[in-house]
Amino acid sequence: MKTLQLIKEAILGTLCITVVAILISLIPFKSDFVGPIKQELDDFDIYDLFYSGKDTTHPGDKDPNIFIIQAAGDRLQIAAQIKKIKSLQPAVIGVDLSFEENKEPLGDMQLKAEMLSDSLIVPGFTLDYDSNHKVIIKEKFFPKEYLLQNGGFINFPYSDDYSVIRFFNPFYPGDNITYSSFAVRTAEIFSPASVNKIRKRSNSMEPVNYYGSSEYYLNYTEDEFEKNFQDHQLGNVKGKIVLLGYFANKGDNNAKAEDMFFSPLNTKTKKKNLRDIYGVIIHANIISMILNEHDYITVLPRWACYLIGAILSILMNWLILYFHNRYKEPYHILFFFIELLATISVVFLFIGFYKWFNLKTPLLPIILFIVLSIQMFDLYKILARYLNKHLEYKTIFSGHS
Repeated sequence: MKTLQLIKEAILGTLCITVVAILISLIPFKSDFVGPIKQELDDFDIYDLFYSGKDTTHPGDKDPNIFIIQAAGDRLQIAAQIKKIKSLQPAVIGVDLSFEENKEPLGDMQLKAEMLSDSLIVPGFTLDYDSNHKVIIKEKFFPKEYLLQNGGFINFPYSDDYSVIRFFNPFYPGDNITYSSFAVRTAEIFSPASVNKIRKRSNSMEPVNYYGSSEYYLNYTEDEFEKNFQDHQLGNVKGKIVLLGYFANKGDNNAKAEDMFFSPLNTKTKKKNLRDIYGVIIHANIISMILNEHDYITVLPRWACYLIGAILSILMNWLILYFHNRYKEPYHILFFFIELLATISVVFLFIGFYKWFNLKTPLLPIILFIVLSIQMFDLYKILARYLNKHLEYKTIFSGHS
């Protein structure tokens, strides 16, 4: 009978905590207030710990299907690069570059000649909104019909000054059209069957399962590409994916600051305020994930996280009630250690699920329930005594002072 009483009170205590948790979730935060906080906390996600050992050197452990080449500095040189790449007979060339307007006539003409004539080239473009909030293609250099038929958008969601790129949009709805992302379009040309799974998942946003930075891919800087092309030392590019875009390796004199983002691969605490990954490398990681098919990350629904948190809260409350019932006034330091142990255990357990099953569980609701179970338990005690006094509610605290 006493056990049932403790369970009943544990459930009621959890209901109190649930109300508090919902109220906290409804507190509005302005973006200009959150931004500096995000920067200060480096937009930290606990699952970033999974990547702490991933972005190291990868001797002999590279994606064999993807080559990345550093784009040249002007359009005439880029056109010459594309011509040379085409001569190597890759399966697809993804051009992760934005050409907004016409520039120098000769370079523009050569670039259009190389790209418009080949259906195996995927041009990147940027989605934007017009004054009527309609989705449009920002670039005007290439014909819109060509970009729609052959290209893919290169935008990332939340790519502001503070956000880490953890998700991407496989597709984006427009007016009577669905735009494909650059990575999806590139993977589809290389292996049409590989995109079936991402279509079936029908997620507006997919988590990016990172494999590594530029070291994970066969890559050449602009100078390395020219030298190795002349010496026939580029490797077997035939039938592979070639991505052309801006990136730089350590110590590269041609490094550019554009098209850089924050990623979970950046584990150097002192450099968290510096962007650490180029857009073309993110696209390469996404393409690797699409081609592997088994590496998609499933994010547990929010309601399931609150349900897990509520169940753990009931267990925590039962344990607290058990100690109060047995010892009347147990030491609060004991509850602090229980809270700490429960939080650490939950973090390691769900990071394990992430590693073994590609299952990502948002931990904030769960940890919030654990913390509130300890810190807000006095709220339940007050409520229980009030109900006991006015409604004859049975509680173990009825005789407590």
